[in-house]
Amino acid sequence: MRYIYIIVLSIFVMSAVNAQFKVGVHGGAPVGDAKDVYKSSWGINAYYMFGDEKNALIKFGAGAGWIHYIGDEFSSGGQTFEIDDASFLPVYLAARIHFLGLFAGLDAGYAFGLSDVDGGFYWKPLIGIGLFSILEIDLFYHSIYPGNGDISSVGLAAYIRF
Repeated sequence: MRYIYIIVLSIFVMSAVNAQFKVGVHGGAPVGDAKDVYKSSWGINAYYMFGDEKNALIKFGAGAGWIHYIGDEFSSGGQTFEIDDASFLPVYLAARIHFLGLFAGLDAGYAFGLSDVDGGFYWKPLIGIGLFSILEIDLFYHSIYPGNGDISSVGLAAYIRF
């Protein structure tokens, strides 16, 4: 039993040495069902990725964030109506494939609704580039499926690696 404990502890210590924490901000334009309802989206994300980027082709991790969609307004019958903002807390697993400083990846999990909008399945494919060993820029598409259509956007994100 003691040997199993030592092995598990060693794996966690070695993982922590090669782990990478990063935080960032993103902004985007709503697409699909959301483009007629929301003006823009923005938010923050944090990731904890395992593996040394210089030596690992594939990296895995987990993350969480906050996404805020700004409601639009529309006119009908001479009256103007304003759509409420929507906020989500996505919690997800992440995978990245690195090659020559570029990467492609996928985040998938669940986005909890923080406003009157329900939560749902969350996924985010992305492509990006790592710069100066501390900065990461990516283009993404993220989508949330609360059950009655999707809330999606395309955008740009910037992350600082620690």
